[in-house]
Amino acid sequence: MKFAASVFIAATFATSGQPTAILWEGQTLSTVADVRSHEWLLALKAKTVSGENTYCTAVLVTPNVALTAGHCVHEISSIEVMAASSETAEFATVASAVSWEAHPQTFGEEPTGDASRVAFSDFRETSAHLYIDLGVVALDRRLATTPVRLSPPKLDPLVTPLTSYVFGRQRDEFYRSLPTFDVLRTEVVQWIGSSRNILAKLPEGRWCVRDSGGPVTAEGTDEDGNRELQLIGIGFVFFGRVLTGDLIELREIWGDLSAVPPCGERMSYVHVGYNLNWIRDAMDRVSPGSAEELQISQ
Repeated sequence: MKFAASVFIAATFATSGQPTAILWEGQTLSTVADVRSHEWLLALKAKTVSGENTYCTAVLVTPNVALTAGHCVHEISSIEVMAASSETAEFATVASAVSWEAHPQTFGEEPTGDASRVAFSDFRETSAHLYIDLGVVALDRRLATTPVRLSPPKLDPLVTPLTSYVFGRQRDEFYRSLPTFDVLRTEVVQWIGSSRNILAKLPEGRWCVRDSGGPVTAEGTDEDGNRELQLIGIGFVFFGRVLTGDLIELREIWGDLSAVPPCGERMSYVHVGYNLNWIRDAMDRVSPGSAEELQISQ
């Protein structure tokens, strides 16, 4: 299967200015006729067992199953699934989750194999191989949206150089989340150590807290030669925290600078191709038979 040099990473990010249309090669994704649009991109609003609301991104991989970051479904009591209109890019509830599962190495595993966990906040680039931060979510209905196809399992972003883009819920210059999607370029994709996690730099914006679960997709072709976006990975953590803007205004808006949602200039994602066995098994546990509908490019 042929791949072109384009990658899309779905996430919420911080940037300045007003929301813009979702663009790909100068056109809005919803108007590019021969490329599947962004409609498989989902937003999750979850309630923790302690009653707090959390927010993540997800991607539809079969009509009723989505992939996200594992920590997005850890100790969760309910999940509301939202999708964005291709016309307005604003979120609307489309389903509820009925079952979900996180990978057992979501929070890392010591190399001794004793399954002792390390805190998510302790994640470092040098320990990335300990983490497989993946989660699957089964919906209470089948969505009409065409699910994303997975890229060839062993696709290597270093062997196939890829220009990257981030799209997701935008934040304004004061880090407030906006109910829209936007696009941001990234650069330099590399493996982290011996792991199958990948590091991406974000030169023009930031990957922010609560934006995990965003899918990384590459432009490929289907069996008929039509261009489509295919899933490579799931984003789960950021590095290199930065805080920009007018600190006085930020303090007025948030009360304290420590309350400003943290964002980083680099992010990491899990390569889904190297975790297909667990993904298939987990899909069948949360929604029996659903793994048979998973589409994988060869």
